[in-house]
Amino acid sequence: MSEAGETRFRALAARLVALERQGQSLHSLVATQPKEVLGPLRELAGESESIADEIRAWAAEPGPLTSAWGHTLAERARQAGIFLWLGVAGALTMTWDSAGARVACRRGLDLAAVDDPERALLLETLGKIEFEAGHLEAAQAAMTEAIEIADSFSDPGRWADRIGASVEFAPMRAIQAQRSSEGVSRSLGLLAHIALARGDREKYARTLDLAYEAAIKSRQPVLIRSIWRQRYEYALRWDASGAVLDAMNAELDRGGAPQLAGDEAYKIDMQLLRGQALIEREGYASADRRLKAALMAARSPRERWTTRMTYGRFCEGRPGRRQEAIELFDEALAIGNETGIAGFIDGARRDLIRLLISGCAAAERTRAITELDVVLRACRDAQDGEGFAQALLQRAMARFLDRDYAGALKDIDGALNFSANAQTRGEALTARSAALQRLGRDEEALADAIEAVGLFPERRRDPLGDGPGAGGDELQHIEAAYAAAARICARLGRAAEGFEWAERGRGRLLRAHRQLLSPAGAASSREILPLLIDALARHPDGPAALALFSVGPLDTVVFIVAPGRPVREVSAEFGEAQLQKLLPTADDGPQQWNAGLAEALPGISEALQRPLAELLETVEACKTLYIVPDSHLHSIPFAALTGKDGTSLVERCATVIAPSVASLLECLGRRPQETKSCLTLGAGGVGVGEISFAAHAKAVAGLFDDKSEWRKQSLYLSEPEATPERFLAEATRFRVIHLACHGNVLAGVMDTLSASALQLTGGHLTARALIKAEGPWLQADLVFLNACRSGGFRARLASEVGGFRQAFLEAGAPSLVATLFYVDPDHAQKLAQEFYRHWLDGQTKAEALRRAQCSLRDRGLRVGDWAAHTLIGRAF
Repeated sequence: MSEAGETRFRALAARLVALERQGQSLHSLVATQPKEVLGPLRELAGESESIADEIRAWAAEPGPLTSAWGHTLAERARQAGIFLWLGVAGALTMTWDSAGARVACRRGLDLAAVDDPERALLLETLGKIEFEAGHLEAAQAAMTEAIEIADSFSDPGRWADRIGASVEFAPMRAIQAQRSSEGVSRSLGLLAHIALARGDREKYARTLDLAYEAAIKSRQPVLIRSIWRQRYEYALRWDASGAVLDAMNAELDRGGAPQLAGDEAYKIDMQLLRGQALIEREGYASADRRLKAALMAARSPRERWTTRMTYGRFCEGRPGRRQEAIELFDEALAIGNETGIAGFIDGARRDLIRLLISGCAAAERTRAITELDVVLRACRDAQDGEGFAQALLQRAMARFLDRDYAGALKDIDGALNFSANAQTRGEALTARSAALQRLGRDEEALADAIEAVGLFPERRRDPLGDGPGAGGDELQHIEAAYAAAARICARLGRAAEGFEWAERGRGRLLRAHRQLLSPAGAASSREILPLLIDALARHPDGPAALALFSVGPLDTVVFIVAPGRPVREVSAEFGEAQLQKLLPTADDGPQQWNAGLAEALPGISEALQRPLAELLETVEACKTLYIVPDSHLHSIPFAALTGKDGTSLVERCATVIAPSVASLLECLGRRPQETKSCLTLGAGGVGVGEISFAAHAKAVAGLFDDKSEWRKQSLYLSEPEATPERFLAEATRFRVIHLACHGNVLAGVMDTLSASALQLTGGHLTARALIKAEGPWLQADLVFLNACRSGGFRARLASEVGGFRQAFLEAGAPSLVATLFYVDPDHAQKLAQEFYRHWLDGQTKAEALRRAQCSLRDRGLRVGDWAAHTLIGRAF
């Protein structure tokens, strides 16, 4: 090698050392400053590849300098490139550029050898990207390869060639092996979530157990704690028997996971999870007694902090106990300050600030701003741009509620300047849109809302979880952004555009919940509107109309679509807060629920007079009105709402509920099987020998037996044959399915599909059991659930639709009749028989239900008896 070549060679070696140092420094900032480090990381990654190529070329030349040292440096440059491209992928993921992150992973994989441990990290990152994009096959392939590579390096002996085989390097080999086990655990955790996304809960549990074993091998407390929590947290959501809670309590009573015996954070997490499970499962009165007893018994700082935080969150959700919650969070914060434990201080302050901001008292919001100033100083000192942006957004909310819209706007602009995270920016733009609306700058507000929508990519999420794909908060921001765009358009007089934004947001959120997808050919709501108008014009019983509701914090906007007329919007000063005050709560018993819902109807009718007047005028030319509810309006029997003159909707038209316009179009496109066949099932009863659901089901079966074309293909099931297993085996082949049994929305189950249950012989049939990985499997044209609250469901988001509404429509049935009240069995049976008589005589399902309801109403029955049933899906 020439002297000039040797000088260049040594310069490249020195530059590589500096590049490695710079890369390490930038890599450490990916989580907090992704936007700032992205460009430098990308430049360094490209430079490392160039250095590797140049050194590799010179290393091929003969000579003592290049032959050994050159190959070593080329290998270091290659590994630096892999490491840097991994950082680029991470930064792009943080800014939600999934396409760019995928390319960065591929660049790194091109540099990695087949059995490189770094290849496993790149594949793990790529698998997460594919999972969030909904590409489950690609995600599984990447994770499977990542596990295979990482598992092979979980043996310290595999690191001998890379680190050294001598005794002095044994600690380093052990550390690298543990890191490989950590990678195995993370990848197995994502494989478990892939199984969950496909509906395979058994495989999810098995894979998570394997992830837990790998986490233990890694000796990483944070990872062990995360996997341990997930093993119980997800299972608690769908467990209707209480067995999972019992198993968790038993393990906690034994001291919990032995590997985490001294981990205070683990103990806190588990106690909080246990407290939440008690609230969900045992109801508020029992949970109140237990949590108060636990608070009185707490002795150690950890116990005192945990019980106050858990009890504070409990009180926060109960009427009239908000001040008690503030005091408990204050006590928890004081414990944090006494102990100096950062987790205690941050957790208590976060919940305290959130609660203070949400109150009506200006003094509380002033105190929240004071607490936020402490957080802002800490974030500034730590150079935590994301934390600083989040605190500014919280302060903006406090100022917004104090009607200081200019001050709120200043804080929001500050948050936008400090944050590179797409979710934070989307949240900030949504908040900015709200502030601009209050300042009368609607066009700017609309632009911000639309920009916010674009910052949230459509990816797979678990709205309730904290594992891969989690996103409950994110979905709330998405919901708010779409709703803001819809409402601003309505205020600007652009009703058709507002309708498009409202429906687009509804469809987006339903897809995020793995619920009904858009119909074939309708890629966006801009295509859905003409499809909808055409479908309404060609309705079999004459033109139909549709009303899409959007409930906001302070008002409700209704978009009305009818053939031959432009899209209209009408609003009412009646929002989420007023609606919640009128309606009963989910934990009320049957009598309180029925009475509360019936008592709420006059007030809701009065509050919605403007939209109702427009709807009553619209249905003069229509026989069927489709309604897409929002938020708590899903609990409302729309047929019972009345206009100013006392005329109810049921007197003027048939009403049908749809989760979204897209799902309605899908239901309208389904065609029933030709064979006329009916499955009737009855299980259980009321009282000892008083009311038999089997007898009710048999009476319904008799109505079909009277029709010769139905008689031969029908089946009647009663106890002991009316089991969930037998129903699932038989249901696939019938055109009509009728079930008479007990039903409920189980208070102790968090998962929206597992919470909705029908009591059959030998166990519950949950809505979750109807969802199959292969997609629609029913051939039914109509499902009728004559059971208490069979149309109710547990929901965490306004646009969410779950329970049997989701399950039967997703399973393939275009029409479902279900109940909103706890029904009287005899009255429910009379309505069902009236319905079938009209339907079998040739009326549409919607008209048959309307006539049955009018018949019972004219006999003087209460609203909870005649209006309890609702038709969901297709009207005919």
